[in-house]
Amino acid sequence: MSDVAVLKQCYIFHDIANIEKTLHEVHAFKKHYEKGETIVMEGDDANKMGIILQGRVRIIRNDIYGNRTIVDQMGPPQIFGETFACANIRAYPVSVEAVSEVDIMFIQPKEILANQTDTQLISNLLNSLASKNLVLNNKLTIMSKRSTKEKLMTYLHSRANYHHSNQFDIPFNRQELADYLGVDRSALSAELSKLKKANVLDYKKNHFVLK
Repeated sequence: MSDVAVLKQCYIFHDIANIEKTLHEVHAFKKHYEKGETIVMEGDDANKMGIILQGRVRIIRNDIYGNRTIVDQMGPPQIFGETFACANIRAYPVSVEAVSEVDIMFIQPKEILANQTDTQLISNLLNSLASKNLVLNNKLTIMSKRSTKEKLMTYLHSRANYHHSNQFDIPFNRQELADYLGVDRSALSAELSKLKKANVLDYKKNHFVLK
């Protein structure tokens, strides 16, 4: 799929007639990353957002004790970094790494906001920020749960709602899911086994069925 075809699916470019012209006007640039490569390091300047053209990326937060939490895992045509750039946060509070080979289109939101002739683009950016706040609120809801079971089931039900089905795939392996939920991997595996035996759910690798 061409870059423009992917960008047409990105909410930032909703109802934008000439995407290539718009990319030029906002001084967008494209970069390629290999699997495992760091795209953004915590502490880097938070002046740009990235649109994923191909591949998958992982958003990671490390605490002062060295514990790693997966904030999100994303693929085309999702966007990362827009909330930080628009909030005038000087440095990224998270890191972004390539889960696979990745192509990213980078744009500075200030260039979009400065383009007063394209109100549709500005409106799209604002709507994207609102949508991202809903995603972050969902993560906060999950993390507010006290037990591993509550966190797990809240997450799985959110994925079922997203896919409008009780059968769905998640973008994480077991360790990544544990990191995302902020729980111990062995505790997560034990809870999954209990729920499967209780006929609450079924799973195979990253495919889940809620019963």
